Amino acid sequence: MKKFIGLFLFMLLVISIGRAQDLDAEIGFKYVKADYLIKTQRTEEALKELSDIIRDNPSFKDVLFLRADLRFKGADYINAKGDALKSIELKGITKEMAALLGRSDFALRNIDAAETSLETAILLGNKDEKVLLEYAEILYNKNQSAKACDIWQIASRNGSSTAAINITKNCSGITTSSKSTEQTTLNQPVVTENKPTIITPPLIADSVSESNPLVVTNDTSSTSETTAPPSFSFPVPEEDNTPNEIVIDEDLTITIYGQGTGKRKILEKPSILILSENDGEVAIEICINENGRIETAEFVPTKSTIDNKGLVSLAIRKSKEFWFEKSEFRKQCGFIVYKVKGS
Repeated sequence: MKKFIGLFLFMLLVISIGRAQDLDAEIGFKYVKADYLIKTQRTEEALKELSDIIRDNPSFKDVLFLRADLRFKGADYINAKGDALKSIELKGITKEMAALLGRSDFALRNIDAAETSLETAILLGNKDEKVLLEYAEILYNKNQSAKACDIWQIASRNGSSTAAINITKNCSGITTSSKSTEQTTLNQPVVTENKPTIITPPLIADSVSESNPLVVTNDTSSTSETTAPPSFSFPVPEEDNTPNEIVIDEDLTITIYGQGTGKRKILEKPSILILSENDGEVAIEICINENGRIETAEFVPTKSTIDNKGLVSLAIRKSKEFWFEKSEFRKQCGFIVYKVKGS
């Protein structure tokens, strides 16, 4: 009898191991499929595969980040934030997740929460242009001009034309505190059962280290100095909002403007058909490289009156298909606004 029970338990163990291996193999296959769907811009299908994986194993590789990123790009900021918080709860904070959480809160206009998460991402070493620009915008709007100018300096050194324009416009004559080497530290996120994840804010910093521009430091000196006139190692476009208005049909008009993009000749324009039940605008921020190709295209909720996920996804995809003439500017960022008439 004991032998029979032992054999029975052994068989159950073998079956359980086999099922676990089959599940892991299935999840691995779904992950590869989701990665392919993301690369081919089949967003809805990719989201379905990622959701299936998360249902079975939310800690599998970076599935929560991938789903959060897709949701963010599709203007689903609330669910993107939820995925970011879940990932932080399961795996701890990373510079990527802190940035995604901060940018989601920024889009939702949760400014204080966004400031905390974006600062954390920067302190963890995130160099993403949007992270730096959104953090600097928050600081500037809170009358922390010197700190905002420090962050714009970091972004401009990484080639951001928007940061360079902001420095020229807003930082002339700004007095900043002398640098010290007292570095701020980060507190780990606090996770409690049945409560949302909270990122404890780092110490508020007053300057950026010269030796490491992504290390924000506390100011311990009373000495002040005025910033020198800005100079950049690359051509900077002017803050030129001349619009280029293109009538596609009776239901759709496109306007391109910002940093002189409205004056830049269009070599190739995609075929566009956008249908909407309501009148409104979908604004996409674009950055064009020196060869005229769209490097990035991102939905801008503060300039849009429509946030339908299908329309947003289509507008982003079509924006990437524009091709402009070559330019001396390494990066030129502006907006494509799709003004639609409801059916």
